[in-house]
Amino acid sequence: MAEIEACEQTNLTNHKDQNLGKGKEKIDDDGEITFKGMVAKVIRTIWIRRFAKDLREAIKEEEAYLKAKKEREANGEAEPVHLPFWCQSW
Repeated sequence: MAEIEACEQTNLTNHKDQNLGKGKEKIDDDGEITFKGMVAKVIRTIWIRRFAKDLREAIKEEEAYLKAKKEREANGEAEPVHLPFWCQSW
């Protein structure tokens, strides 16, 4: 009984009353889930843009490598040992 009165006076809810599970989130009065969602979206966007930038750089490097290789083959030169970064073993 005292627990129920304390919850009513402090405006707290019982954790058993909250629906938690697949597809459902706990919602606080402060909007904590909304804030966490915004932060997660910003972080996802940053990672996607970073991945896209790295991918563009890799494509440009590969195109430059293939262009130089084609020019060397046309001139009859030997193939150098340099490989693109994604072919190198770490």
